[in-house]
This record gives sequence, structure tokens and C-alpha cells, in this order.
Amino acid sequence: MNPGSRKGFVHEIDYVSEEEGPVVRIFGRTDDDQSFVSLCTEFKPYFYLLPEVGSNPRQLLKRILSPDVSAPGHIIEASIEGKTRLGEEISVIRVTLDSPREVRSSRSLLS
Repeated sequence: MNPGSRKGFVHEIDYVSEEEGPVVRIFGRTDDDQSFVSLCTEFKPYFYLLPEVGSNPRQLLKRILSPDVSAPGHIIEASIEGKTRLGEEISVIRVTLDSPREVRSSRSLLS
């Protein structure tokens, strides 16, 4: 364990929107029954897209990053990543957004 760190458990996670961007709040309780809240300002929400079979992930990535899709979708970054699905290597697109509240609508926009 790192100096100054403690063991405990997390009982709730949420986020608030601040002027500087989203802040993830992690609420919990330490093993010695002290409550805590930890604030994370570095996290950027993301989700993965699985391209349709036979489609070109690079062409899809280029389309996602085009201004007519990225701006209304609040997309700040997208990249192709390799993942394993049911033992098979696949390419997926990781889409990073500027706000957690945009995940659902952006996922719908891109599907």
C-alpha cells in the first residue's frame, strides 16, 4: 500500500459538471469507518463502437472525426483499438467525449 493510502470501499460514484469540465465524485468509507470523497477531474467519458462486419474501421474513424459528426456529437477524440471478443481479435473504435451527459445521445448518433 502507498504511504498515506487506506483501505475501504466505494459505495457511490457520480459526476457533476463544472465550468472546467466534468468532475467524477467517488464516495466511500474506509476500513476504520471514516467517510471519504475523492474527486477526479482527469477522466474523459468514452465508449466503444464495433464496426459492422466487412466495413473499413479507418473510413468509419475518418467519418466520426469529420466536423459534421464530431461537433454535434461532442466528440473530442476517436481512435482504433484492438480488443478480444470471444477469443477473436477485433478492431473497435474508442470514442471520447467532452461530457458524460453526451454519451447516450452520441452513441445513438453514431449507431
